[in-house]
Amino acid sequence: MSSIIATRRKLVTLKSAARIYRVPADWLKAEADAKRIRCLVADDQILFNVELVGELLLKRASTKREPQPR
Repeated sequence: MSSIIATRRKLVTLKSAARIYRVPADWLKAEADAKRIRCLVADDQILFNVELVGELLLKRASTKREPQPR
């Protein structure tokens, strides 16, 4: 949790954001590409506001979803 507090309000790379929140980097990139998670593209880097990503993940986790058929 201390790493989240230390990086609050900072822009971090895709890999760093994925590591902080323990989600796959490919998933985070797909969410950014689909514009479901806000990011900043600078040259060849995708940057995320750590605080905003955390808020979005918490909101999604608290949303009740129906199980998907397999």
